Amino acid sequence: MPSKAYERLSKEKEQRILEAAYIEFSNYSLEKASMNSIAKNAGMSRTTLYYYFRDIDDIFSLIIEKMMLEFKKTLNYDENNKIDIFEAHYRFFEYVVSYKGTNREKFIKQIFSDMNLKLQKLITEPYIDFFVKNKQYVKNLEKLNYENRNELFDIMFSLFALITACINYYYNNDIEYEVIEHKIKRGLHLLKYGVIKEEYRKEELENE
Repeated sequence: MPSKAYERLSKEKEQRILEAAYIEFSNYSLEKASMNSIAKNAGMSRTTLYYYFRDIDDIFSLIIEKMMLEFKKTLNYDENNKIDIFEAHYRFFEYVVSYKGTNREKFIKQIFSDMNLKLQKLITEPYIDFFVKNKQYVKNLEKLNYENRNELFDIMFSLFALITACINYYYNNDIEYEVIEHKIKRGLHLLKYGVIKEEYRKEELENE
């Protein structure tokens, strides 16, 4: 994560760094992205950039963290308005595909097309940790088939894998939104009734 010095950055300088990073990650994979290029496009020296960030992964993680903060705001959850875990994943899909046709499209397409293990870890961990760490705001968790935190993480990972595949498919193929929307809803439906404990399946089907 960014250094303590980053917290004292002016908004103007922070924005320059973020915009330069978006440009770099839109054009190059995480492995090929350059701290030198980001520093140059941000109008600062490479040494100064390293004063704020340890490495390229730090900058990328910051961008993902900011995306997650934006996404969380769309959920509008609290003690009285809890999140349905399947609906939340669908909302994340909607959030990401909403960038299509904007100046962030190239960035989204690049990172989801280049999804190797390292990149997957940097993206999925903060996403999944949000649900794992905020279980009190998630409804119907008791109906999911897990015994501990690791097993809940596995369920979240399976859901996120579906979302990632559909996002990648949508951004890299000339298809109508309705087509991918059907795929994601169908996929979530299948996962939902595959992970819910058997004694709750009939109840959930009746409530749909």
